[in-house]
Amino acid sequence: AFFVMLLNFSKINIPMFEEVAAGIKDEIGTGVPTVTPTQKMKIDVQDVVYSMQADEAVNVGTDDQGVVIELASSAFYKPGSADIRPDAFPVLQKMAQTLDSPRYQTYVIEIEGHTDDDPIHTARYPSNWELSAGRASGVVRLFIEYGMDGTRMKATGFAETRPKVPHTLLPLCVWTLSLRR
Repeated sequence: AFFVMLLNFSKINIPMFEEVAAGIKDEIGTGVPTVTPTQKMKIDVQDVVYSMQADEAVNVGTDDQGVVIELASSAFYKPGSADIRPDAFPVLQKMAQTLDSPRYQTYVIEIEGHTDDDPIHTARYPSNWELSAGRASGVVRLFIEYGMDGTRMKATGFAETRPKVPHTLLPLCVWTLSLRR
């Protein structure tokens, strides 16, 4: 029972686990370096970003749970709006096609909306909470329109409470698309 409780309270660093498993496999196996699923997904998403010439507005990285794609809101939204710019549709569609491939069907896609700390007071967005949640849910809706399974996705709004860049660098606010197993 104690072991089960420890397991329940521990947080698994998936990319680190994959790297250790690949390292063991490399040492025991053929010695050919192994590309982990997280590394492969990061490479595939980076290929999309570079092929669409979106590397100025999109950053692809990893954290302890998987691949993180950060998109500059100025390239994807008009200020104070959750309406996605038409120029962003091809990039998001290509990302959706890549993430919907059979090799990534077991991943959960968590889309986080973030805003700067400038207050917003409109009829549609009374605060940054509604704006950030609207941006995240808009991407989920768009991915569903592109054929992705809605049960794999989660939209969360963080407003200005978890800035992705220091407030002094804003209004370059971002939204994050995290891919978790």
